[in-house]
Amino acid sequence: MNSETFQELTFDTIPADFIWLHEQNMDIGGGEISIQDIDRLKDEKDWSKVAISGLNQHTFEYFITHYGHAVRYLIFFKNKKIEDLSLLSTLSHLKYVKIFLNHKTEKLWDMCGNKELIGISLSDFTRLHSLEGIQTAPNLQFLRFGDAVWPKSTLVDIEPLRHTNIEHFCFDGKKIDHTDLSIYTEMLLLNRLDFPHNLYSTEEIAQIIAACPRLQGNSLRPYIKVKTVLSDGKDVLICGKRKPRLSSEKDKAKIKKYEQEFERLLAVYKGKQL
Repeated sequence: MNSETFQELTFDTIPADFIWLHEQNMDIGGGEISIQDIDRLKDEKDWSKVAISGLNQHTFEYFITHYGHAVRYLIFFKNKKIEDLSLLSTLSHLKYVKIFLNHKTEKLWDMCGNKELIGISLSDFTRLHSLEGIQTAPNLQFLRFGDAVWPKSTLVDIEPLRHTNIEHFCFDGKKIDHTDLSIYTEMLLLNRLDFPHNLYSTEEIAQIIAACPRLQGNSLRPYIKVKTVLSDGKDVLICGKRKPRLSSEKDKAKIKKYEQEFERLLAVYKGKQL
């Protein structure tokens, strides 16, 4: 798996080559899958890629205990009632897991036993506000935390990422309460960092770039030209907290001014430690 494959898996709801287990008449919230629905997997020859919806704690534990050992790529799609994820620690051959939409889980699991796990995507959790546990994953390379629907997910901090070997970190939630930017400099293999254009101030973005010039990322620049154009023609997002959305046609002078200020900040912080 590379960064491109990780992003494809993360942003494709359920890829076509996955077996999708769910209640026969699943509602929009994910439904409630039965043991019988889960046992349909016995009729399949290859269990390496599985998506599943509508689990509660009991059926989650049944699925992991009976079938988890054979799954390599796993998508939990709309399983609001799972509270304890700790059984995931038993999946020694799991390579990738995506969990979308959960209302009960408050913490991650001990990942020491997930020796082949290289990619995790976590989105639309209402009670999970910590990445504690991520640092126990011995070979994790790709991590995404945030939202696929509404930007409401928050993190207390990103301290568990310090000294990890993660290569690509994507945060697309609402906010991170406390961020020590020096953490990024201590993630020695980090080469891609993605976050909303207004997560950090323009000055903080310049500091990150100056301290970690190797990093690539959608918001590591003075502005973003977007494909979705508003009725007023505004198609440029200036990177930084409380920065405006402008028009590439009507606001060329303003955009140039923001770009020059960005370059000035880069020069100020060049060579300085975070």
